[in-house]
This record gives sequence, structure tokens and C-alpha cells, in this order.
Amino acid sequence: MKTILSIIIPAYNSERFIGNTLDMIISQGLDGCEVIVVNDGSLDRIAEICEKYTKKYKNVKFITILHSGVSVARNIGILNAIGDYIYFFDSDDTLEQNALNAFRYLIRGNGAADVYSFGCKFKTDGKIIKKYSCPKFNRKIFFNIDMLSLYLEKKISFSICTFLIKREVLIQQGVAFTPGVRIGEDIEFVIKMLVSAKTVYYTSETYFIYQIRTDSVSQGYRSYNVEQFKVIALITDCLRNISDLYSGLERQSNFFIANLYMANLFFYLRSNVVDKHINKLFIENKVFLFKK
Repeated sequence: MKTILSIIIPAYNSERFIGNTLDMIISQGLDGCEVIVVNDGSLDRIAEICEKYTKKYKNVKFITILHSGVSVARNIGILNAIGDYIYFFDSDDTLEQNALNAFRYLIRGNGAADVYSFGCKFKTDGKIIKKYSCPKFNRKIFFNIDMLSLYLEKKISFSICTFLIKREVLIQQGVAFTPGVRIGEDIEFVIKMLVSAKTVYYTSETYFIYQIRTDSVSQGYRSYNVEQFKVIALITDCLRNISDLYSGLERQSNFFIANLYMANLFFYLRSNVVDKHINKLFIENKVFLFKK
């Protein structure tokens, strides 16, 4: 059977989650799908756990690399995928029970868009606390510039795990995650991916469930560091690089960067960190991308 979907799971010291995650995915049926776990130089038992799955299921692949970060791990997954579409998934999150069937239906039945996108839920302690979905855009196809504009204006929300992306688009356009970046790499990738795609199909169904953990890289108010601030420069450079292609997005880009700046400032002030260097960075970088 032809492989239409490659599910790429970067994993680092994820032995607590990976077994349950693979069981969840496999229980939905792997017809037309492959699962690629990229072990980012873990020090735990993840290799031992995953090898049991690769021996039992031919559609499950396991790749080990030297510890290089999530961006490199996902890039390795892209290069080793054979599916028509790519789906990025994290080792500690989950999907609705009908998600893979829905993904197969989207790919096979909606005119072969470059990207399919959908809603998501945020869950903590077993309870749904947030839902991101836009019913007014349900079952609509957008050109890339229109979807990018909605994203920059915060009229629609995405996670890296709410896209099915045509692999051909990523390979031909050279769209990849920036190596060495572990915070904000997903935002930069989404912008670059939306620029490279021609059409985006959106459904308001919420197939992805993000599990909030206070010990994750991006959650919690206890700490803040320079790496987190650097995401502002990363996204600013990304938007500047596409400004020549889409000169009408200055206002939207300014709005997006202003929101990103304020969100980081909020997290920093809520943390237990007091750092003169970070203070200086916030003071010296109160700038918009473009002049009016």
C-alpha cells in the first residue's frame, strides 16, 4: 500500500511517554502511514522500547542521532520520510481517537492541497483548558498569502502539530527547521512553510491535543533565559526575509512581532528571574519591523 502520511516524532529522554504514544497511534491503524521516531541522543531506555515496536510493526521506524536538538531531529525525519505528506508530532502529546482516519480522508478527498490544517485543544491534569478552532474558516481553501496574513494577525492559531504538509513542498522549497534552535523553531518553520505552500485547506475539527507540562521547555513561569528572548530576533529575521515577496504584510508583521515581544516580557516579569542583561535586551529591542 502506498504511504500517504509520515508521522515524525522527535524524542529526547522520552521513555516515560513513547510507549503510550506509539500504542495510541498504532491503535488507530497504520494503513497508508509510517511512524518515524528520531531519537535525539537520549540517555534513557527509549531505544530498547522502540526496537520492540520496529520488530513488530514494519510501518514503525527508529533512527538514532547524536544529541543535536529538536530542529535537527525533525529535519532528519523529513529526509527519511517516504509519505506524500508529513505530520510532526511530539512524544508526550496525543490525538483524538479518529484523527488518523480523518487525516487519511483529508489527504485523499480534498483536491490535494499543499497543506491541511486543523484545530487543537490544550489539556492539563486530564482537563481541557483551551480550544483553538475557527468555525468560520471551516472547510475553506486559502492561498498562502491569505493564510499567512490571518496567522500574523492572530485571527487563526496553529501549532506545529496541526498541519499535514506535502513533503514535496518541503523538499523542493528547502523548508527546514533552523539547527540549534529549540525555542521558537516551530513559529519560524510555520511562517516559512506557509510562504512555500500554494494552498492551505482548513478544517475547524480539533484532532490534536497538546499536553501542558510544567517541566517542559516552553511551559511554566518559573524561569526565563536569553534563549527564550532570542525567538524575537529569529522571527523578526524570518519576516524580514519574506518582506520582498509579500510587501503588503508590513502591518501584520509589526502586529505579530509586537505580540511576541509583549508575551516574552510578560513571561519574564512573571518568572523568578532578575537579570540585568535580559533587562537591557528588552529595553533596546522595542522596535517594529517596518516603518508606517
